[in-house]
Amino acid sequence: MLVAAWGVPAAAIASPARTANIACGNVAQLDAAITAANAGTGPSTIALAPRCTYVVTAPYAAGSDALPVITGSVTLTGQLTTIERPSSASALFRIAEVSGADATLTVKGITATGGDASEWGGCYMVDTGDSELVLQDSVVTGCQAGSAGGAIFVNGNDTSLEPTPNLEVTGSQLTHNTAGVVGGAIEVNTAATVRVTNSTVSHNSASFGGAFDDESLFRVVVSGSTISANQAAGSGSGPWVGGAVFTQGIEGTFTLLSSRVLGNSATQGGGIYNLAVLTLRNTLVSGNTAPGGGGGIANPLGSATTPVTSIISRITANRPDNCEPVGSVPGCSG
Repeated sequence: MLVAAWGVPAAAIASPARTANIACGNVAQLDAAITAANAGTGPSTIALAPRCTYVVTAPYAAGSDALPVITGSVTLTGQLTTIERPSSASALFRIAEVSGADATLTVKGITATGGDASEWGGCYMVDTGDSELVLQDSVVTGCQAGSAGGAIFVNGNDTSLEPTPNLEVTGSQLTHNTAGVVGGAIEVNTAATVRVTNSTVSHNSASFGGAFDDESLFRVVVSGSTISANQAAGSGSGPWVGGAVFTQGIEGTFTLLSSRVLGNSATQGGGIYNLAVLTLRNTLVSGNTAPGGGGGIANPLGSATTPVTSIISRITANRPDNCEPVGSVPGCSG
């Protein structure tokens, strides 16, 4: 028998649990596990039951979120698992918020749905420049925000633009989300870094930036992904701009690598309305529409102020034109 130095059999020494397992539908148990993970008194990895829906009918502690605010390092895992705010819920609240120095929430294999925020972040909110949200093989759908970020609101305010992104989305779907003003899927609000890889961003809507709205000093990289069937539209005559992407702020950069921007619509800039630095590499922009011009890409400030780089990319079959003004996007004939 193995015996520890102080005479207790080694088998009798309990090792700390590495994962907290949450019973199907037990929201109170999930809240307690997150609270313990934040405090460092419980495992940081929290496993939700496979093929289970956790229905949250009221916000945690009468706040703005279904779950306790993530202030530490928390990983939520699931398999075809859902966290849902039902339409019958009387209060408005999102699913989760990440806030605080070096706070990180990692979500794997989980669908977040039904979140409804009065202003920002229908399902998820990254609240400070040092916070991070990681979505892996997950879905965000049917969420809405009264102002910005129907699915996710990223509040950077981190002028250092650290290499670690505030939001990282991999192998995931952001679909059928809405925002009242900007960023139907993702709103990047001032000095934030975002990376989206091998994902689909589709059927989202807002008045400006049907899928993405990016403001001021931002860094966004989208690779191996499809941005499709998003819409910039609102009440009244508009104009509503950026069916897929609306970039604001000449110090910001938006990069599309091996991606597709397909079938999006707006008044102007059916695919992309660019007021920043835009790079397309091995990317297809096609089938987008904008009655007011720039069916594929609108670059109204011109290439001298907001340069566009197009490398081995195709901008084709957009209506009524591919790019506006003519000559502002390399390789695009208008």
